Amino acid sequence: MTTPTIAITHGAAATDAATRFEWLAHDLDGVVHSDTVESFSIASVERIVAHVGQGDPLLLIHFLEVDSDDSRVKATASTSAIAHEIRSAYLGIDLRQWAIILTGRTLDAVEMSAITELSDQMRGVVVTAASTNESVAHTPEEEFAFAADAAATLASSRLESEIGQRGGAWMWSAASITYSVRRLLLADAAAQAMVALDELLANAKTDVAYELGTQWIDDLQLSDDESWQKLLDSPSGGSLLAKLRLFDIDFDSIPIQSWSETLTTRYDLATLNEVPFINSRIAYTRDERFSDLRFLIATEILAQIEATKNVSEAAAYCSGMRSALDRAIASIKSNQLDSPIADFTTDRQKLRQLLRWLPFASAVATRVAMVALWILVGLSAAVGTGTIPVDVTVSRWPGFASTAVILIGWSLYRRRLRRTIQLRDRLARRMEQQLVDSTEAKAVTEHLTLLSWLRDWVGEAHGDYEDSPPPNADSVADWLGWLKALLKHARSTFQDRSDLRRFDAVTTSRFAIDVPTADDVPTAALFEATRPIDVAAATRGLIAVVRENLLSSDLTLSAKRQLVEQWSSQLVEPRAARWETLGEALAEGGQTLETALGVLATDLTPAGGSTASIAHYLVAPDEGTANLLIPEEGDVATGVMPQLTDTRRTHAAGFAATVHLYRLSPDREPTP
Repeated sequence: MTTPTIAITHGAAATDAATRFEWLAHDLDGVVHSDTVESFSIASVERIVAHVGQGDPLLLIHFLEVDSDDSRVKATASTSAIAHEIRSAYLGIDLRQWAIILTGRTLDAVEMSAITELSDQMRGVVVTAASTNESVAHTPEEEFAFAADAAATLASSRLESEIGQRGGAWMWSAASITYSVRRLLLADAAAQAMVALDELLANAKTDVAYELGTQWIDDLQLSDDESWQKLLDSPSGGSLLAKLRLFDIDFDSIPIQSWSETLTTRYDLATLNEVPFINSRIAYTRDERFSDLRFLIATEILAQIEATKNVSEAAAYCSGMRSALDRAIASIKSNQLDSPIADFTTDRQKLRQLLRWLPFASAVATRVAMVALWILVGLSAAVGTGTIPVDVTVSRWPGFASTAVILIGWSLYRRRLRRTIQLRDRLARRMEQQLVDSTEAKAVTEHLTLLSWLRDWVGEAHGDYEDSPPPNADSVADWLGWLKALLKHARSTFQDRSDLRRFDAVTTSRFAIDVPTADDVPTAALFEATRPIDVAAATRGLIAVVRENLLSSDLTLSAKRQLVEQWSSQLVEPRAARWETLGEALAEGGQTLETALGVLATDLTPAGGSTASIAHYLVAPDEGTANLLIPEEGDVATGVMPQLTDTRRTHAAGFAATVHLYRLSPDREPTP
């Protein structure tokens, strides 16, 4: 079993080396955790330490750049501190700490000082060979591959134990081959993705899609009166306008002289309390409807992508939506948005005047009686009666006259009362209508805002985006344009994965190759018989990836690399590969074995050492694979494999390498 490993990186170049190590370790039978020195914490390694028992080895590998005295001091301090933290937190673990130093073209004095210091606190130090018999100036990519291969060998073979017991520093180079079932599955997924992309990015007839998008919005009837009136729906049922029916006032229970003040007070209270509440409720309903309609539109756009399998048609559909929304906005008349403020001053003054001069029932009776008595006295004096006792019998004509006066006075009172009530009710209706009109105008205004938001959110296409898209979009149209650009950029990555089986997250070199190579066994031929390309499945995989982005509130878009990885994971299904192991791939791959032997036979002996100090190891998954990789005399046309010191088994089923070692320091004194 591969030793559980923690990889810590110190510097950008070290991160590149660790990236390849993680890629190699993905198929190892073990657990690997990678971190930077800045972000390292004990909590971050809990998962991997859970796999380590008392007394079991835990490998701690530091990938280091040491280009100055300052970086040397920091490296020495940080490696010591990290090891101390792990040992303190997890007592009883056999922590084996290694440093892999990237030296560049030359091994300078600063790097030699770092090697000396780190050798005292490490189980071992590996220096990547900058100069070998094959090439005196390796590229940085090749040095990163050397470093990653060294870490993979340490993590998966007995060489770590053997060399670690001797301690000290070693110059190390390696030529490696890897075979990964997962990588082949990802290459196959890329082939599927490319076929789907060709359909998704193809030119399409967009006229029909435009009309369909227009019709879809029209079917929502967003320009009808019922649409804006939905904003007036009360959550408890009925209409919010019911709160403005203020003038069902029981005026019979209110003194007549208080009618005007009661109306004014109720109107002011409605303006101060009910109207703000209703307006806030309208705005809340507007936001809810916007969220619902936005989700509905996003779902429809996704349905169009899935149905037509064409991003251009979805963009045309989106343009049709915007056109229909523009028409819906234009259909709202300006008079629907305005609610002129009514002036109640005149009616209020008239009402107050009528109420001021209007006699009340008891006062009317008293006044009429007094007038009638005055008439009675006057008539009696006219007919000759000087005094009128209380029980006097009035003649018929004075009685008729006083009765007529009473009836006329009462009639005038009733007439004025009716006028007052009519004016009161008219004022009440006007006040109520003013509140209703202003509220309905508010609803129309908020509905217009809703339509404007939807139009802006749907957006207007501005053509194709040539550059990589930004992380988020302001509109669906922008989102579709950026998605199209993203898919174009992603296609180049899928092209590399499918045709060349090259993965940009992995540092490889001429001394570190993946087998079978695309030249030996093309991806299409590799899976032609076992897995025909399924465009529908590939498209569904993309929809699953982009659905969450489109349905989120900020129209986020994954970066190209993230999109590629997410889509690939959707397309890779667990299944038996054509070749399960490296041995099968070498034995049945035809030219694959010859390619592997050609790489492993390269002499990468570190320059500057004597032949006695050089050791060449072959590490291979098992004895059968090792036998395949040790050529017989004359079988290798590209050269003769350096004389092997020994072969070692690796627990990495898909990894084999020839390791070239040169000792930089004497063996450690044996522990008593």
